[in-house]
Amino acid sequence: ARKHATVSMGFVTGMLSGMLRRNKNPAPLLAGLDIHLADAASRVPVDRYATLYNLVIGELQDEGFGLFATTMRPGSF
Repeated sequence: ARKHATVSMGFVTGMLSGMLRRNKNPAPLLAGLDIHLADAASRVPVDRYATLYNLVIGELQDEGFGLFATTMRPGSF
């Protein structure tokens, strides 16, 4: 069932890498989501990943997660 869908931690750390490149601490966004970056083999429920996805975009104002040379304004996708 869809409610049990998960995302690899690699996608989480990849999404957060743009924040780190911009010297922004992702810890406040992770708070309360029960996502533990130290456990690289863990998987994240898709609903928590989606919440983090939206928080990162909101924080960076960039749908490219800060990973590209130019920003992609929210709503681009």
